[in-house]
Amino acid sequence: MPPKHKSGELPKPIIQRGQFGCLPLNALTVSYMALGHSRVILGFRDTAETEAFKQRPTVQVQTGKQKESLSLNGKFFNGYSDALYRGCLPEVILAAPSAEKLSDFLKDFVEYMGKVLAMGFFMPKKHIIQRDPVEDLIPCTILYGNGLLFSQFVTRLVRELKGLEHEHPELNDAMRLKVLGRFVRSVPAADEESLFTQEDLAVLSGRSINVLPVPRHIRIAGGNRQTQRAIQDVLSAHGLITIIENQVHNPVERLEFENALRRISTMILPTMAERKLVTAMELKKLAVQIEQGILRIGQKRMAFEETETLSSGKPAAKSKASSVKSTAKKEAQSVSRSGRCLGIEDLAILTGLSHYAETLGLNEEQQLFRRLATQVEVSCQD
Repeated sequence: MPPKHKSGELPKPIIQRGQFGCLPLNALTVSYMALGHSRVILGFRDTAETEAFKQRPTVQVQTGKQKESLSLNGKFFNGYSDALYRGCLPEVILAAPSAEKLSDFLKDFVEYMGKVLAMGFFMPKKHIIQRDPVEDLIPCTILYGNGLLFSQFVTRLVRELKGLEHEHPELNDAMRLKVLGRFVRSVPAADEESLFTQEDLAVLSGRSINVLPVPRHIRIAGGNRQTQRAIQDVLSAHGLITIIENQVHNPVERLEFENALRRISTMILPTMAERKLVTAMELKKLAVQIEQGILRIGQKRMAFEETETLSSGKPAAKSKASSVKSTAKKEAQSVSRSGRCLGIEDLAILTGLSHYAETLGLNEEQQLFRRLATQVEVSCQD
């Protein structure tokens, strides 16, 4: 049972300053812990997988030929509240759920917000030292590895937080803005993008993993400056490097569009080719159309500069395109070996791009991504 607190009194302990953790329990987050970067992993609250690992908190991790047992005892928690009341909720959390588990992630965070609001921790009190409940209770959260899907997540989060205001008027516009300011979007640096796939984000159900060579350079955008600085400081203390994107007017969507390009180039198109949805000749043409389509959408959204290209433009863009092309063949081979199927996350990315193009009046691009989305949707139903 969590300790009881007087109304309006902040729980002790609060989030742990300087600490870094991850969620949920998957191959990527366990690898961050096995390599000594992360100290804590949050499971999704009250799920079968979380309960199983709480009962027996060990994972067999293999690095090369070396295999050992990694204890999660005192490091793995049943959601936000469990970690908070045990004094282990980290200041910075790398959130890397699979596309299928984004709704569980949203549910867990909104339930946590509901609990701390219901206990009166956000209520202003007279005659006591004023503290910032957002800084004390809401971790800085790095939304990692899902690109455009996180755009939908944030939209739903805004709606859910607004819904909480009816019962908790202290969660007003200004307070909600501060909560949302604790979230940043993120992707790996260009030369580390191929170190993990969506399959590595699936919730761990077995008892062993091969340790991944995790990305150490993490690009972030969005959030407020205080959140960005906190993330930079905490990750640095844990052997990771933060790259803050601010070179364009819309750095958040720049990360999302670049991530979408990479996923389409290295996962979706190779899978479509493997499943005979496109021919080799069509594949080459599609790759060019998709790259140029994403560029035009990004330029309209002020995520890319008007003079920029993804093939031979500025160094950052050139590095990105080069990375996409250099990893495409390797991941396509991996797709072929694994018999990967097109899934809901692939459909969501293409549908998202189609929606962007439609709202911007880019009819050619809208038709391109809608056609691809239709092909993926039909494939998903096979």
